Amino acid sequence: MNQDAKNLFLESLGQETQTEPRLTPTKPVATPRHNNIYLGSRFNGATRVTINGEPLPKCPIQFPALDFDWGYCGKMCAHLAYAILRSEYNQEETERLYQTFMREVVSTLDETGWMMTSDSIRNSFITNPKKGPSCPPANKPN
Repeated sequence: MNQDAKNLFLESLGQETQTEPRLTPTKPVATPRHNNIYLGSRFNGATRVTINGEPLPKCPIQFPALDFDWGYCGKMCAHLAYAILRSEYNQEETERLYQTFMREVVSTLDETGWMMTSDSIRNSFITNPKKGPSCPPANKPN
């Protein structure tokens, strides 16, 4: 079991995790490759996520047959976190950071809609709160 899985298990039991504060990467995070603008919206239950006005590409190899979602912790939210970070960082950094990004950022996005930029993504990894937000419980499909 990897450290992220152990921490999710410990959090589900209400116990302290065994890592440093959540948004402190173990290695420095590179500067994003672009200055992108991401928009997420929901209409009649369907979600739409764009990057600079175009649909955000999905990651079918890592997340087959899953759409994007946000506002809780789950597979569709992990897919969104992965896709956003993949647009900003290299594969190794994306793999290393997407679960933290899902827990600390994607799970807290407003369910009706949101906007995020490359700068705000980078700043989310510079911020070092003593205690980050936890994943809100939700009755979601994943």
